[in-house]
Amino acid sequence: MEAGCLMNTFSSFFLFESKRFICKRNSILIIVLLFFLLYFVQTGITQYQETLRSNEEFKRIEKIQVEQFINYTQYGAVGFRIIFSPSPMSIFFSNTGTISNLTAFLDAGPRLKIFNSIKGKDGFVIKKFGFTDFSGIILYFGSLLALLFGFDSFHHKEYLKFLSSVSNYKNVFFFIMVSRIIILVLSVMFLMGMSLTVVLLNKLQLSTADYSQFLNFCLVTVLLLVFFFVLGTISSTLKSKMAGLFTVTVLWFLLVF
Repeated sequence: MEAGCLMNTFSSFFLFESKRFICKRNSILIIVLLFFLLYFVQTGITQYQETLRSNEEFKRIEKIQVEQFINYTQYGAVGFRIIFSPSPMSIFFSNTGTISNLTAFLDAGPRLKIFNSIKGKDGFVIKKFGFTDFSGIILYFGSLLALLFGFDSFHHKEYLKFLSSVSNYKNVFFFIMVSRIIILVLSVMFLMGMSLTVVLLNKLQLSTADYSQFLNFCLVTVLLLVFFFVLGTISSTLKSKMAGLFTVTVLWFLLVF
């Protein structure tokens, strides 16, 4: 009976928090964040497709060269190259990865060659920042929004007094925390789902391993944002609003940069 009452109370709290979340300000922030995420997903897809085309040209040239070999002595002396082909999941980390090109020489002894290419258009590419891809937007801006979402949890004292009339202060704290975490997780799933939809609409073939890695990435993202949300929630309990905002800013800057 008591458990049923708690569930009904929690449902009321979740309804209150959902209505607070679905406001003009938050809707605009979600739309803006979604726009940038989808933009960088599409940019990553374009780069990935260009890489695949470049790899096909690379293989064509190597095949022509290998066809000139007459015997195995030439294989051992000259050898041939193979090139790394990225996973479709690299779309989400197009400007965050550390390896731009990875090739291997197969001759008398195998060896790797890792380098930054400055051939062709690569010689004119401006150095990119970490937040110019999907994962970067999640890390830099997603963490900031999660931190502010947590900071907003216990800032409105009159609202908390109203909720305290419904249940005791321990339940108020717990129900608000859980409700907001659920809303945060649902928001992340929505953004991730829309991003994956863009990938599928571009007719990219994803393997079971790709879906598994994407699920792992979603899990890590949820844990990351919930962590920042909890930090924001703790900061919101400070008596001074200015002290709370200063704490939130310093925490975000130190942990992210």
